[in-house]
Amino acid sequence: MLTVDLFLDQVPFTPRRSSNAHGSNINIRHIVEMSGLTLVEGNPAQLYGFDEFDPAAVLAELDSYLWGDVGPCVAQAFVLQKPSSDVEQCE
Repeated sequence: MLTVDLFLDQVPFTPRRSSNAHGSNINIRHIVEMSGLTLVEGNPAQLYGFDEFDPAAVLAELDSYLWGDVGPCVAQAFVLQKPSSDVEQCE
């Protein structure tokens, strides 16, 4: 389970491409692909880097998101899982 900050003062919300004092927006899809894990929880429309990600929809729903202590940012939450062939079966 991961949470990753999504900064609203950077691309894709503004033309600003550099990081701020707290970090930069990270391509979540790239993390998933490079890990070899599978996304099992999390909405790709709300996870930066996925084709389904829609910055306008994220901005429209700001009141429903968890805001971080450093701002302006919101938290992206998602869960990754090993492929089923790698998961030990519990009995």
